[in-house]
Amino acid sequence: MIAHTYLTHNYDELEITLTLSGPISKLNYSLSSFPPRPQGELASLLITGYGIEKLKSETANIVGNQMVLYFAALLLLLLLKR
Repeated sequence: MIAHTYLTHNYDELEITLTLSGPISKLNYSLSSFPPRPQGELASLLITGYGIEKLKSETANIVGNQMVLYFAALLLLLLLKR
């Protein structure tokens, strides 16, 4: 499954791609973008709307937890569709 989103951050337009692969029990994901940005930066932008440079270390932990919750919810939706 591949999902695309487009956003503008600091006047830069980004195309972000979320790729899910593998069986649901061992689902793998990756984030990529054009122009290229690190996965942590992309996750931060998608979840909070802020770049990682604006987040403090405690906030980064919150973002990490939110990312886990986001993908857990996505997995649940995939399971419910079966």
